[in-house]
Amino acid sequence: MKRKPATDDKSPLLTYEEVADFARVSVRTVGRWACEGLVPVYRPPGSRPRMMRDDILKFYESHRVSPVGETAPVKA
Repeated sequence: MKRKPATDDKSPLLTYEEVADFARVSVRTVGRWACEGLVPVYRPPGSRPRMMRDDILKFYESHRVSPVGETAPVKA
């Protein structure tokens, strides 16, 4: 049985699947971000690669993309 990932805001590190769900993109896109070095990847010992939620939000901000449901700030 596949375990449902915990997607609460208190989890500092997210799996690629959790990031994809949060960002509303495919897991393949998240993997591409990692391979291209666009978002830092953390590899805890004995665990799958993970990303920090704050790093995803910084990525959105630096690429002028808003998370789903939020409006982007207007930059002058």
